[in-house]
Amino acid sequence: DSLAYVRGQGSRAEITVQSASLAIPLDDEERESPRDERYLNFSDVTGRLTFEPDAVTVVLTGQWREGTCTLDGRITADPGAIRSLDDIGFTLQLEARNILLPAQPDDRTPAEERFVKRWSKVSVICRHYDPIGRVDLLLSLAKEAGRGNDIEFHGGQLISRGASAAFFRFPYRLEDVTGTVHFEADGRVRLDTLTGRHGSARVTVNGTLTSARWDSGASLQIEGTNVALDEALLSCLSEKYRTIWRMFA
Repeated sequence: DSLAYVRGQGSRAEITVQSASLAIPLDDEERESPRDERYLNFSDVTGRLTFEPDAVTVVLTGQWREGTCTLDGRITADPGAIRSLDDIGFTLQLEARNILLPAQPDDRTPAEERFVKRWSKVSVICRHYDPIGRVDLLLSLAKEAGRGNDIEFHGGQLISRGASAAFFRFPYRLEDVTGTVHFEADGRVRLDTLTGRHGSARVTVNGTLTSARWDSGASLQIEGTNVALDEALLSCLSEKYRTIWRMFA
């Protein structure tokens, strides 16, 4: 759209994007993959890119994972060294609405599997809580340019839109889950009225975890109504509590 040069400040350019596509490789392996086989594959992208001497400011909205995603922030990198997401730095606000989470392990595409394994925090959440379905995501992300630098999470929210999840140490899967998970900047995770069903049961969870790991400290309030004392619940208990159950069964 425009080009400018100011003495002492360098050049500046603005580009308006309409109905574009964008496929960002996660790593060198994905860089060699066809665009449609990359996990970060956006379509119908609109917005603006502003190129300045030290960064690119982006405000882009597109379709991703069957939902809508907006990126707003700044990207830094050595243009001659960019091969994949590993090489760039950024501070970004990500807002994704009604997107589809990666499938369960046996049903994942290669792109989903690469994405889940790429970052330890994503891998931990998927492995420990096995979420599937649709959610909204609002995340504040940052990364220093260069390989070996991890993405930093500076807070955000996950809003469940009827997804399901099961804690691997107590695999009592809840379906049609609504509510919000708040990711605090200090690593704490706050659960706000996460409500779902298991058969006829309705279960609501509120509270705080000291991290997303399963072995973190926790202060939780769990309420269940119309919970059936059946084999599905029994199978989730440790042997100690199964023995107590059988004493009164």
